[in-house]
Amino acid sequence: MSSLPPSGAVRRYESIRAHLFLWLGLILVVSLITALGAFVSLRQLRSQFQNTVIVADEIRERGLVVENNFLIARKAEAEFLLGWHAIGYDQAAELYKPQVWGHLQAARQVMREMENLLKTIEDPQLQALSSDITQLRDLFRRYEVAFETAAQAFATRSSADGLESRLAGQLAQLEKTLQPTANPSFYQTVLELRAVENAYLISNQPEAAAATQAVFKRFYALLADSAPTDLMTPAQTLTPTLLTEHLVAHEITFNEIVQLNDKITANLRTFAEVTTQTETVLTHIGTESEAGANRAHAALDTLGTQIGWYLGASIALTLGLTLLAIIRLARRVLSPLGQLQTAAALIEQGTLDQVVTVKNRDEFSILAAAFNRMTTRLREVVGSLENKVAERTRRLEMMARLSESLSTILVVEELLIEVLYQLKDGFHYDRPYIY
Repeated sequence: MSSLPPSGAVRRYESIRAHLFLWLGLILVVSLITALGAFVSLRQLRSQFQNTVIVADEIRERGLVVENNFLIARKAEAEFLLGWHAIGYDQAAELYKPQVWGHLQAARQVMREMENLLKTIEDPQLQALSSDITQLRDLFRRYEVAFETAAQAFATRSSADGLESRLAGQLAQLEKTLQPTANPSFYQTVLELRAVENAYLISNQPEAAAATQAVFKRFYALLADSAPTDLMTPAQTLTPTLLTEHLVAHEITFNEIVQLNDKITANLRTFAEVTTQTETVLTHIGTESEAGANRAHAALDTLGTQIGWYLGASIALTLGLTLLAIIRLARRVLSPLGQLQTAAALIEQGTLDQVVTVKNRDEFSILAAAFNRMTTRLREVVGSLENKVAERTRRLEMMARLSESLSTILVVEELLIEVLYQLKDGFHYDRPYIY
């Protein structure tokens, strides 16, 4: 007999139904956790890569905006350099300097936007572009200093009380003083000096400055070799010392203009250097931002493949857990079910001493206990019926023997005595009597 309780009081957590729901719940929870974790992680990565693509494109476009603003500022600067002498410094400064400062300021604003965009991504190579933006800011500051220095030089040279006005006034005074002299060579030298100075002021070329210095030397030599009669005028007689002082003052003014032009030329070289370096930095920004966008696109493609693998792994895990649940539940169901089936077949063949033993405390344990009780009662019923049939058969056989024996006795007394003996032997009576 099974030792399990015959009642239906199976522990809830040990029932097949509980195990079925447990495995189904486990499969569902694991599948959901796997799918949700993969979905959240991959979504975050996808969002990150998409943001990198967007930021990289924005950086590249803003780099082009910075370059465009700088080129417009350079165009305004070139127009200022070309036009200040023709339209005057004040008008040129009022017209072109605000354009230069405005476009540089616009470029700086865009660079601040680029720095803010770089803070929103995690690509280290793109984040390294912050150093390029810092370099651009330094280049623009250097350009502004050079431009302001050049503008101040132009103001010093061409303003109303500037060096050019002083140079023209000094030369006009020399021309007026030397025109009536007895020796026309002095006046012709002044005219020649005016010509070479004008050529230099227009061209700003070192060759023109050297030609002017050569005329100054000839002028000094002419004054040194002059006779008193050479410097006589209708109104007065000039002295070489006085003329030399005027000529020295004029040369000093001219040399100051040359020095200013050298400073302007140095600033122009700075403009060219800054422009070249700026173009290099902006090209690097464009190249790196495009490379960053390409890396993000490649990462998105890889991410798509990973999503496929994650989904496949999740499906495989779900199928594995489902198969494991089926195997485990099949073992719990098929083994006791087979025992019951075998026992029922043997009972059908007449073997009533079968006992089904189920170790698990589940629905099959209740069924096995009920089955064992049923077979016990069946054996009891069958045994009782067999005993009754045997008793009845024995009595019938005894009556037959009694009938056969009595049929041959003809004396009444002998007949009664035989009946008593047969009753005693057949029914095991101790003292049978006939009254």
